[in-house]
Amino acid sequence: MLCAVVASAQPSSGASTSNSVVSAAVLTATSLDLTGCTAPGATNFGGITPATAAMTTPCAVQFGSSNGAALLSISQRDRSGTAMSRPTDDVWTVHAGAPTYRAAYASDATHVWIAGARVASSDPTPLLASTDGGSTWTQQSPCLAGMRINSINGWSNTELIAVGSRVCRTTDGGATWTTVTTGQTFNTSASRANVSPGTNVAWLNTNSSGRLMRSADRGVTWSTINVAGVAGIFSEVVGLTATSAVAFRVESEPGPTKALYAWSTTDSGVNWTKTLIVSTATLNTGFQDAAVGTSGRIIVTGHGGIGTRSSDDGGLTWTSRSSQRYWISNLSGTTWIAASRFDAPRRSTDDGATWSTIAMGGSARDSAYATSNGFGAGSALMVGESGTIMRSTDSGATWSSASTVRPSYRAVFAFDRSHFAALDDSGGGIVTSDAGTSFTPVTSCGGVGIRAGVATGATTGVAVGVGGAICRSIDAGATWQAQPSGTAVTLSTLTRAAGNGDLFAAGGTGTLLRSRDDGRTWTPLTLSAPATVVSIGANATGSTLAIGVVAVATVLVSTDGGMTWSTRSTGTTTSPTAVAVAPSGTILVGHNRDDVLNDAPVRRSVDGGVTWTTAGQVQGDEIRAIVFASDTRVRLIDEYGDSLLSDDGGATATQASTIGTVTSPIAIDILDSGTSLVAGDGSMVASSVTGPGVPDVGGGTNLQSASGAFGACLEGITGPAAASWSAAGTCNVLTPAHWHGIPLTAADPLAEVARMAAAGTSTANLRFGFRAATTTATGAYEAELTFTVLAP
Repeated sequence: MLCAVVASAQPSSGASTSNSVVSAAVLTATSLDLTGCTAPGATNFGGITPATAAMTTPCAVQFGSSNGAALLSISQRDRSGTAMSRPTDDVWTVHAGAPTYRAAYASDATHVWIAGARVASSDPTPLLASTDGGSTWTQQSPCLAGMRINSINGWSNTELIAVGSRVCRTTDGGATWTTVTTGQTFNTSASRANVSPGTNVAWLNTNSSGRLMRSADRGVTWSTINVAGVAGIFSEVVGLTATSAVAFRVESEPGPTKALYAWSTTDSGVNWTKTLIVSTATLNTGFQDAAVGTSGRIIVTGHGGIGTRSSDDGGLTWTSRSSQRYWISNLSGTTWIAASRFDAPRRSTDDGATWSTIAMGGSARDSAYATSNGFGAGSALMVGESGTIMRSTDSGATWSSASTVRPSYRAVFAFDRSHFAALDDSGGGIVTSDAGTSFTPVTSCGGVGIRAGVATGATTGVAVGVGGAICRSIDAGATWQAQPSGTAVTLSTLTRAAGNGDLFAAGGTGTLLRSRDDGRTWTPLTLSAPATVVSIGANATGSTLAIGVVAVATVLVSTDGGMTWSTRSTGTTTSPTAVAVAPSGTILVGHNRDDVLNDAPVRRSVDGGVTWTTAGQVQGDEIRAIVFASDTRVRLIDEYGDSLLSDDGGATATQASTIGTVTSPIAIDILDSGTSLVAGDGSMVASSVTGPGVPDVGGGTNLQSASGAFGACLEGITGPAAASWSAAGTCNVLTPAHWHGIPLTAADPLAEVARMAAAGTSTANLRFGFRAATTTATGAYEAELTFTVLAP
């Protein structure tokens, strides 16, 4: 850095004096060009036979500085202790989370139960009971230990049944539960029991083709019903009276069309009448829920064309009520409530004819799986993912949280494979140094609500949040310090440009900040027009930025580091949800779902947003987070917690795994091609796809004699730089002095490849070598390396 100091001239003797100093800081300009390392031959060894060694073609790394000194270093990007690792299955491990509740039931104004799915395999099945209307809860131990509970229903404060992979029954309010022998298997995610109102009868859908079950003695014994002509399983069955019920099933029609049918019986299941509810090419398998009101009206819901439909004649005819899809319950009389993972909850006071949106606040609107029946004085519950428990005492008009554990993680940090951290939107957080075996609570700087964050190094992380807050940690998330931002606008998104490390934060309607010193200081940039920022992405040099805007199919794109902007249409009919930019400049944009077409496209541009194509996507679900590990490796997370991977820059993608426990997965950080963190409402999970690796070549060992190793060789330097590694001239696998292991960090003295004492540009000509030992496991191996240029 160069400093200029200007001092005022001194006055004549006897006069008063006053000095002033004006200073300016000029940052050193550094450059790093990896063009010579991007060709496939430079980075791909191809097939290697065990007990042999191989070298890549030359890798020319150009670097430079405007100052009189600079050094080039190389380090392991994954910091795993092995320079080359073997990817295995994409497995996600839960590190922190709250359970997902999928069922709610109330027997009266004070006795309520909720249940669902556990977070980790060591957790008990979540089954909570309350005797004070949901103010306090007690964990019960069902016979479904370790299983997911799909429904709870009952006849009194003491007699209840719970259904998952089997049927459980209690006669003491849940103090003890026993398994009921039925002779049938059940769908672990879809089998549910429903009681015919005012009777001792319950109905249940099984996991076998055409089979339902009926109990006439409050779940003590069950009889099997075989519905003739049904070749698949029923989605649900609801009881109307002691002898009448309606079952639902989606069937394939000729061509791409699918149809939802109702089967109705009035003689306890001896005979059934089949009725078409709706048929459409977009139906897919969209059935969601069905319920019966006190008036006898049946309401069925679903997506892909089902919407909300009702029947007043026992399922023989149906009327369309709306285009939404929900989990529903009748509170009392003509009042219904509808919960959703996809849209705001809704309420009807005219027996489902019309619906109004419920103002619930927070993130509960996207996480509800079930609602309770009414239980006196207008009380109701709405439960769902990651510990969501919402309670209403005015027939669903207003709601408040009844959950004691519901962190909404909005920033995650993968410092290395042992040190993780997460900050939430209420000023709290967690940190681990043992890869999630144990966690320590932390707070953000001043306890401010965090909205986004990213790890910028092995111990450094930066987060942004409410009121323009910027927090920075230099001890792997253990403590956080406030940094000045110059704005009071809430910052909702943050990204780091790989390569030069520039940070970009944005929020509000057009607020955009840039940091070039790892989050210590920030400079405002100006957008061409006010825009609500959804997500921001930047490429390796900071020359391409893309900002999502809440406008149909529109993003703002800059190709000069944020100095000027252009409005680009991505060519879809919905708004952006997530934006990311590859080091090469490729832009990926996720979009909201088009409910008519049931489509949520990802669009891709390789020319700065001028032209767009539809990127690879497995199912067309909404993408909530996108992150590039390299120009080719991309991870995308959808609305359901599914992880998608692409190895061609997003042109195509495959579903790698299901995360499953993360609601609203908008926080993501990627350490390398095999390690990612994802978090949202209530949960944080980590992915590690790295299997056994090979070590770095040891000092004084040639590549040929090493028992499985990876290393780098410096052939020479062109330009004013001097080699710090021994220059080989021509690399040889048999010469020990030619080969160097790859240190874990750029700060390691052995990481320094070359050093310049004068300003200018130089090129380091490198080769990489790999030896497969006779014991090296078969499979693909990869090295995640980082080149760094440092200058004063």
